[in-house]
Amino acid sequence: MTRQMKTIVALLAIMTTLLLAQSGKNFAFNGDLKLEAFGQVIGWITPPAPWTAYHADGGPNNMPYVAMRPGGDDDYENKLRLKYLWLTPGEKFHLSAFIRTKDFSAKRGELLLVNAPWYDETGIKKFPANTNGWQKFEMDVVCPKAGIHGYDVVLLLIGQRGELDVADIRLTALSAEAEAKSVSPEKMLLETPRLIPYGRSFDEIPADKPEISFIWHGVIDENFKEADWFSDAVDNNGKSVTMQTPFETGKPFVLPLQGIAKGKQNINVRIVSHKDGKVGYMETFVVNVRDIPADKDVTQGVRLNNFTVELANKPIKAGEQFSFTLAHDTWVYITLKDTPNDKPFGIILDGKAVGVDELTRLPEAFRLLSAGTHTVSANWDDTLVIRTIAELFSCGMKQGPDIAIFPPFDWEFTKKYALKAVTTLNRGSYVKNGREFVDAAHRTGRLWLEDMYIAHCKNPEQMEKTMVAQMNKLEFRDGNTTNELDYWWDSMRFYTPLLKTFKYDHSKLIYTWIGGSAPFTPSMHQDFIGACLNASNGRGKILCETYMFTKATEEAARKEVLDFLVPNITNSCNYFPADEYRRRSGVILGNFNQ
Repeated sequence: MTRQMKTIVALLAIMTTLLLAQSGKNFAFNGDLKLEAFGQVIGWITPPAPWTAYHADGGPNNMPYVAMRPGGDDDYENKLRLKYLWLTPGEKFHLSAFIRTKDFSAKRGELLLVNAPWYDETGIKKFPANTNGWQKFEMDVVCPKAGIHGYDVVLLLIGQRGELDVADIRLTALSAEAEAKSVSPEKMLLETPRLIPYGRSFDEIPADKPEISFIWHGVIDENFKEADWFSDAVDNNGKSVTMQTPFETGKPFVLPLQGIAKGKQNINVRIVSHKDGKVGYMETFVVNVRDIPADKDVTQGVRLNNFTVELANKPIKAGEQFSFTLAHDTWVYITLKDTPNDKPFGIILDGKAVGVDELTRLPEAFRLLSAGTHTVSANWDDTLVIRTIAELFSCGMKQGPDIAIFPPFDWEFTKKYALKAVTTLNRGSYVKNGREFVDAAHRTGRLWLEDMYIAHCKNPEQMEKTMVAQMNKLEFRDGNTTNELDYWWDSMRFYTPLLKTFKYDHSKLIYTWIGGSAPFTPSMHQDFIGACLNASNGRGKILCETYMFTKATEEAARKEVLDFLVPNITNSCNYFPADEYRRRSGVILGNFNQ
């Protein structure tokens, strides 16, 4: 090659790089930080208020921007984070953002490209104390080696003081190789077809008004427009059980079930073309149509707190019946409060005798009752107390400790301190005498779940094999909790679709542990929530795991709950009907003093 030809090739390479930098695709999905309907940045993990605020305009050229504010101590980490990028290792990219600072300082204040889970990082490592308005910061970076979970773009602030605002984050390829082989999360987040159960449990379809609710996200083909399609439902024989129903992406819609019989049955919900009747998407759901009391017939009771309604606290004569009506399947607590602990328990619930709790020796009972009317009577005169309660869950029975100076969470410890306040036990039944413990729990109305650890799974085949094996292993136990999930794509990209399709005994429960962040992308996270709650024929639950670190004062502890836990739950209720999400999820407070 002549010197002239080499010069031409070099100039062409430079021109290609410049063109890619100026007009190439932004691999930082929603880098212009547009807000979705719930006021959060679409696709980005965003810290809660007051440390972060989101603005629809006011940035450079009136673009959206995010205001990052101090977290109150020198170690607080404030992160604005985009996950799920799949980039080309070793290739060059151009990283940029508009930044505005005022009296800003931090131990670390950086805009980074990192390989997840954060083995390597590169990026813009310093911002000035005062930019005097919006200023563009940019640099070329070499993509680090591939991470297990792809790559993240992160605005990282540790020990922030003063103000920092950010807008228009961009990551563009500087080579044709990088452009061709890198993947933005846009396709996965916006184009994947998702038909999501949304609203009341499919296990509780009222026979007097049978209907099911959904949300649709994604596309069926490259020319997809919702107006060209309708949704309907057919039974296993292809017989229509609903009318043609229009829908819009991201908006709830209702399918009335016409003439459907009572009981459990499969229905196929379809997305169908108006033009030629082509079925573009279909998914099978199990519905349970049954008699559900009307609101006017439900026993109202007296609300004692956020979790408890007292349905009865009244004198009752021997043999006298008291009836109450529940709107949903729920746990209840029943006692005769004047009965001494050494006297037999004289309750008859729905025609069956309820004895003294053999695990706690207390004259009281927990029972999971179905929606509808129930009757209680007593064998002697006493004061009857009935309350609806939350499911009371305790994890780690007969496990540990890892540090010898702590007492074991063994069966005697459990019976003495935990069981009197627990309806549902988790883990520990595989130890010696496990069957004996589970049978005793069942005789007292309690549930016992085991653990289904899937975080190590590297592909859907491995995860499905693990889930099938763990569900088949349950035998006499009531179900599993799926451990170590989070609202990050790498933890749910296999789990969400598998939860809808893998084969297991649906009479067994699947509860899903979820920790850390709140949901932040409607398409993906509504899909995850809908799949979790619709597991086990609509009896699944989400367990929100929160580590409550010991604080020096009650005020500091209360602040931690209000600043982290409450916004997490409130935000989740933006992605699913609030009453249903609260009723079918739980808050698990981790108290790990070890």
